[in-house]
Amino acid sequence: MALSFETREEHFRERQDKIKRLVFLLSLARLGLFAGLITFLILAVSEHPSYSLLFFLLLGGFLYLVKRTATAEKELRYCQERVRLAEGLRQKASRDFSGYPSGEAFKDSKHPYTSDLDVFGEHSVFQLLNYSPHADAQERLATLLAQANPKIHRQMLGGRL
Repeated sequence: MALSFETREEHFRERQDKIKRLVFLLSLARLGLFAGLITFLILAVSEHPSYSLLFFLLLGGFLYLVKRTATAEKELRYCQERVRLAEGLRQKASRDFSGYPSGEAFKDSKHPYTSDLDVFGEHSVFQLLNYSPHADAQERLATLLAQANPKIHRQMLGGRL
């Protein structure tokens, strides 16, 4: 069963909040381990070398927490991107295309159908399909939309042509 974009957005917002809390707790734990590292390093140098064993154990824990924090931050960025995409879907579903490129730069008055079918411009097919902030991806989409090839259009529409 496919989830609606509202449900997905809610799911990823909840997951994003949990990961933010996890990153915060991991950061506190790293801070505590770092203080312990400094303490046991000083004790190992000044008091007794046996404290160096505890130093290395804490160092291993600290390195594990650094890696775990990096993984959690990567997952957080993923969730933030999914929330952004879900917000975009909701925005486009309500026919609000503000903030999305219209594809005006790709208009060609000599093209056989792009101007007649509103392929580029405000409230166009390009603006409806484009979710990418990257110029290369937008250019690729514009190229695909402007090609007079029914097979490509059928693939883009999921075989509904």
